[in-house]
Amino acid sequence: MKRLFLFLLILIPSLRAWSQSFEWIDRKEGIQAGLGQTVRLPISIKNNSDKPRFFIIRKASSDLGSNQKGYFCLGGECLEPGIDQFSKRIEPGETLSNLFFAVETGLTSTANSIRFEVYPQGNSHMMIEHSFSLSVDEKPGKSLVFQSKDITNHDVYPNPVVDQAFRDDKV
Repeated sequence: MKRLFLFLLILIPSLRAWSQSFEWIDRKEGIQAGLGQTVRLPISIKNNSDKPRFFIIRKASSDLGSNQKGYFCLGGECLEPGIDQFSKRIEPGETLSNLFFAVETGLTSTANSIRFEVYPQGNSHMMIEHSFSLSVDEKPGKSLVFQSKDITNHDVYPNPVVDQAFRDDKV
């Protein structure tokens, strides 16, 4: 009995540390897009272990239509459509945050589901799964007049904007 208790006492902390060796950060689930757009589904993986590891990232399933394309991108480099998995080395404590799955929405309104699996190479039983739902509408919730990655356009209220300090000086 004492040996069993001692075994469990040692086993539980080691299993806990082993099970928390990586995590999926900042999970998004529902994404809306318009026709003819390219949507980026973020995949952020953090290596919580004390040694570098290779992780397998794969698209397990999707119901993308025939006029839609999906592909993995790491930073500015994208893989060919049809490559459904790859491996990436992540250093201890490092978060892989520049990885995403790009979806070209096509020209038809639709609702899609895409499921991903991530696991350490050689340890598929430690897998983390995550699904994204993508809704493609003819008219997205908010239309953009101007789009740039360097300039951000925000709604301003009231319109026209009046600087309160300027108005108080005139009165």
